[in-house]
Amino acid sequence: MRKRWMAAGMTAALLVGVSAGAYATSNLKEIKAFLNPDLKVQLNDITFTLKDEQGNDVFPITYEGNTYLPLRGLAQQLDLSVAWDGAGNKVILKGKPYVEFSAEEEALLKKYGYGFRLPRWLDHMMVSVIPEENVKTSIEEGRLDKRAQALTLIHYMVQDENLHRLHDVVARIEVYKKEDWPEVKKTATGAEVLGENDRYVYIAKKAAENPYEPGTLDAEGFGDLRDWLDLHDYYFTLSGK
Repeated sequence: MRKRWMAAGMTAALLVGVSAGAYATSNLKEIKAFLNPDLKVQLNDITFTLKDEQGNDVFPITYEGNTYLPLRGLAQQLDLSVAWDGAGNKVILKGKPYVEFSAEEEALLKKYGYGFRLPRWLDHMMVSVIPEENVKTSIEEGRLDKRAQALTLIHYMVQDENLHRLHDVVARIEVYKKEDWPEVKKTATGAEVLGENDRYVYIAKKAAENPYEPGTLDAEGFGDLRDWLDLHDYYFTLSGK
């Protein structure tokens, strides 16, 4: 599970970029400080470079023995959103507690009326909303029921760097038209119905086998993630479509 990072033992003020017009009414004092491009930032054993919204490198500032970190760049690493309230002259930070999807994935989830509120602290997990053309290919290759409308895969990301694979499927979320479901369920062994509406039935198929050697870190992690997601119904939601 993902551990929260705290900047302990370091005096750090956090800076956020705002428009030049915001400075006009601010009670600012000019100072002499130094950019410190050699200072490294490490989060959960990973050293990274701070970036602005355009993807450009931004650097810490050293002033009177204290270190000041660019807030927006740091917030990206801490899963926080940053906004500037000019009227209130304040920076607004908000946590992003759930896994986010790309615009294309969001559009596909919306089209089929479902979604997920998967906590970000679930480690070693990747969620793939499968494009429609790939769903068709899977059907043509016999890897998916021909009546399937949509597919989302939840992967376990391996921890053993010596394994020559990136992930294994913990669960499959499949979508079927409601009129097709009575026939589909006859062969949908082990499937769990997560929800339904007037158009679709949404099912989950949990991986029956643990692909890792018993007693290994990955065997434990895969099993824990599979059971946890099953316990919480895969954090599945209906969008109301």
